[in-house]
Amino acid sequence: MAEAGWYPDEQDAALLRWWDGQQWTGHVRDARPDPPPQDAAAAAPGRRAGGKVSTVVAVLLVALIWPGFPLVMLGGGLYILNVQRSGTPAEATVTECHRVTRRSTVCNGTWTVGDLAAGGTVVQGTIEGANRDDVGETLDVRVSGDRAYTRSLRLPVVLIGFAAVLLALPLFSRGKPWIQIVRRQPAGTGPERPG
Repeated sequence: MAEAGWYPDEQDAALLRWWDGQQWTGHVRDARPDPPPQDAAAAAPGRRAGGKVSTVVAVLLVALIWPGFPLVMLGGGLYILNVQRSGTPAEATVTECHRVTRRSTVCNGTWTVGDLAAGGTVVQGTIEGANRDDVGETLDVRVSGDRAYTRSLRLPVVLIGFAAVLLALPLFSRGKPWIQIVRRQPAGTGPERPG
């Protein structure tokens, strides 16, 4: 009897079938020979050298982009807190609110910057922290540019909270890799294991 190994499939010449030493199994693979191993340094530009190039690119992208999202959220939350404390005090009247998503509403209104009699101006813009219940109401706000900010801490706390969670995730990974690389067994290195 023949030794266990890959042999041409009698029903399909493009395949090899595994003989386990006693009988034919259901395991098949491509009959074309595997290309010779290629040195990573000799690989053509842009080609994958054993998957290492794509892994390095993925890791670099994650390393460069990952901190960006929570840092932007953290910066936004701190900016709003700063404007709420140091912006120009004003009174804003909420004129309308529009639902953007199920939980998010954007409110617009008007406020006066400076004394109108002394050359102040009326500004129309977005009022951060206002909601539908505030339409027609006059709120104490702090102004920066074309935005007015109420004293509500909801948005800055949410932004800073999400940023803290995202920045802390690597601390809780306990050294486990975030990206796991699964390498397939090259054809011809042995039979596939039954499922």
